[in-house]
Amino acid sequence: MAKFVFKAEPRTEVKSRSAVRLRRAGRLPGNIYGHQKANRLVSLNLREIAQFIQAGHRILTIQVDGHEENGVLKEVQYDSLGTEVIHVDIARIDVHEKIAMSVRIEALGIPKGLAAGGNLDLPKREVLVEGPASAIPEKIEIHIEGMELGNIMRIKDLKPISECRYLDDPEGVVAAILLKRLEEPVVAAPAAPEMPEIIGKKEEEEKGRAEEPEVKKKDKDSEGKK
Repeated sequence: MAKFVFKAEPRTEVKSRSAVRLRRAGRLPGNIYGHQKANRLVSLNLREIAQFIQAGHRILTIQVDGHEENGVLKEVQYDSLGTEVIHVDIARIDVHEKIAMSVRIEALGIPKGLAAGGNLDLPKREVLVEGPASAIPEKIEIHIEGMELGNIMRIKDLKPISECRYLDDPEGVVAAILLKRLEEPVVAAPAAPEMPEIIGKKEEEEKGRAEEPEVKKKDKDSEGKK
């Protein structure tokens, strides 16, 4: 496992204004704790730590006041937009002691099953690994190019890690090639049927309306004669 070493400076102020000033100066507030030692407040190079986090690394060594502190990133705080790192918590570790840590899974290759109409599903992006800190890898690579339609890769199928073991359910799915779901066509609501026009009936109604005034006229004439 590669060793990442960062130089840090001690800090004493914990107020939010002090943290803002540090970040404006390109420094990142941090806290080192654990192993029955007092908490240590430090500031780190913001750009270096951001790159370290973005690359998916977790275990690091902090140099401060001539001493080295081995640790693992336990918590990374971001701003309200979720883009800028504003604080880190680092738990002390002994590189030879056993720890449990989430390790990211990286899929390599293009599955054969995609050409057969399959869809790649990666439901699990990390897996929990236990072992000596020095033996836990930064990532676990899985080769998926040979996976065909219907194939499933589970945690129990992952490559063993020397001195380590997987803590998650062995049956947990890591990758699967599933048949694509076809979207059901949207069926338009049927239009209200038009009532058929009965021609004979329409002619009778029109004829009846035409004859009605004549009937009334005849009635008036007959009353006049009376």
